[in-house]
Amino acid sequence: MVLDLSSNAYFRLNEMGIEIWRKIEDGADEESIVDDLTNKYDAERSQIAGDVRGFIEGLETAGLIVSGRVENSQ
Repeated sequence: MVLDLSSNAYFRLNEMGIEIWRKIEDGADEESIVDDLTNKYDAERSQIAGDVRGFIEGLETAGLIVSGRVENSQ
């Protein structure tokens, strides 16, 4: 479970969500998360990459993480 202290909302994570969350906490980037999960699970890399991207976007939308991606401001 993840708790958003600003809203007191709880988020329940499944097994893969917990793995992704822990990897984010450890400082892993999205590509390395996808690599690790592709090696662990019997699924297509494209499917795992889409799932990881969707999960990260959900965390960002909920305000639980802030993306480290740099936007080009020019």
